[in-house]
Amino acid sequence: MNGWIACSWDEPELRFIHLRPMGSSQQSIYTGRMRHGFGQYYMGTGFVFMAASALSRINQKPYLLGSLAMLWAG
Repeated sequence: MNGWIACSWDEPELRFIHLRPMGSSQQSIYTGRMRHGFGQYYMGTGFVFMAASALSRINQKPYLLGSLAMLWAG
């Protein structure tokens, strides 16, 4: 048998809580959204897909400005 065998444990002692909101950076949620937008632009994501991605995040905090930050950097 070649390779690794992966396994996981669901133990209460091993659980942790993320204190930073998903998609944020160490500075702010806006910086994280702009980094995401720039990364997508750098990778060649099309404008229509990026606009749809920003539109899908419009119901997450910060509601409108977070989506605009993604488009601004891209």
